[in-house]
Amino acid sequence: MSKLKKLVSKQKRRINFEGFNLDLSYITNQIIAMGFPSARIEGIYRNKMSDVYNFFEMKHKDKYKVYNLCSERSYDASKFHNRVECFPFDDHNPPPFDMIMSFCNSVQAWTGQDQDYVAAIHCKAGKGRTGVMICCFLLFSETWETAEQALSFYGAMRTKDGKGVTIPSQRRYVKYFEQFLKTGIRKKQICYLQKISLGPLKKISPTKNIEKRPHFHIYNMDHKLLYDSNSKESNSFVSESKSKILTVILSQPFPLFEDMKITFYNQNRTLFVAWINTSFIHQEQLTLKKFELDKAQKKKSLPDANFYVELTFNKIEEVTEEDLIDGKFSDLITVSQCFKCEFNSLNSHLQNQSIGSDFDENENEKEEILEQDFKLLNLEEIDINSEETDIEDFLNEYKEKNQNQNQNQNQNQNQNQNQNQNINQNENQNENINQNQNQNQNQNQNQNQNQNQIENINQNQNQNQNQNQNQNQNQNENINQN
Repeated sequence: MSKLKKLVSKQKRRINFEGFNLDLSYITNQIIAMGFPSARIEGIYRNKMSDVYNFFEMKHKDKYKVYNLCSERSYDASKFHNRVECFPFDDHNPPPFDMIMSFCNSVQAWTGQDQDYVAAIHCKAGKGRTGVMICCFLLFSETWETAEQALSFYGAMRTKDGKGVTIPSQRRYVKYFEQFLKTGIRKKQICYLQKISLGPLKKISPTKNIEKRPHFHIYNMDHKLLYDSNSKESNSFVSESKSKILTVILSQPFPLFEDMKITFYNQNRTLFVAWINTSFIHQEQLTLKKFELDKAQKKKSLPDANFYVELTFNKIEEVTEEDLIDGKFSDLITVSQCFKCEFNSLNSHLQNQSIGSDFDENENEKEEILEQDFKLLNLEEIDINSEETDIEDFLNEYKEKNQNQNQNQNQNQNQNQNQNQNINQNENQNENINQNQNQNQNQNQNQNQNQNQIENINQNQNQNQNQNQNQNQNQNENINQN
């Protein structure tokens, strides 16, 4: 297994079977959790589509069905003989509550045909969303009695560290499903939110700057913003007590219905997120502790382990099917919250949104090149914090880090080049000095030679003069003698 696949897989258990090495775990003999079956280059670091297909064809031929939970991606269902069903919801979120029962009924109908029939369930990483739905099915099939048992069992079977479903809102929905199965009752009801209190707080306090003061948004399952406590229309009031408890009071109670997402902000940054379903609110106050809030555990701005959030409702009103049909609460209802929710149209829509076919003739060559490139990465240095990490985030982080390293290397190279240039300049200067010195020496030698020549000439001239004088004297003497 490549280092890159190991990094993406993290602590999830993999199967190593007759040459296959897949991000895939048997939760039970009939329930399989796996990562997304990917095509093209993504197959290098996730499960390759062709490998997943060949594995199922070898081990469970004609007796397997694939369940895709991704809302963000899909593939051609014919890759698995059209035995693919989609129950889409977003990453790091719980599913629409009504979807859970539809999913369980489908898996039961398939696996109930024979003990050899298996259901292969996946999202992107095959852990969080996959875990929520599998845990709910373990309760539905009476494999386990309580949500905590199902969550612990899934964590042990899917991961090495027992951390299967870790997002608090996702775990809460498994517990909701446990309550529903035990009572058989789920009242559709509207809860009118009056105020939200939270604390104790150390660094957060109300501010006159409306844009930056603590506030919250309310979304439905379609991610439509229904309420903004910071808007002028809301006219909400923010106060802080001496015990460091912050309270946001609504001028008018706001109705919450079915699946609702509450996101709390401070200084325009997300403080925490919480998904709730109003069918399971039985009192006018709902308290969520720090460990029950998404994104709150690692917040430095929430250091107190006793931090909590309390929702206070003005009243709780039951809703009948006739109310929904009459459109009495149409502004609050999403497609996924109808009593008779059908997902066939969603399945058809997503199955037609193929993310690409399997490897073409050139992909093997591309894969080999990429694998060689990935071997050069120092993967252990990359820090990945999210529960389901997308490899694109990792690659971007590596790219940014690599760019910084390259910039530093370039700077060092430039410095070295400048130093070398200075050294070369100094050497050239020294050479010029030496050349000048040599030239001067040569000039001096030439001057000395010239002087010597002049002296020699002078000496010769003197000698000649002396000789001439002597000859003249001799001649004079000879004349005198004669």
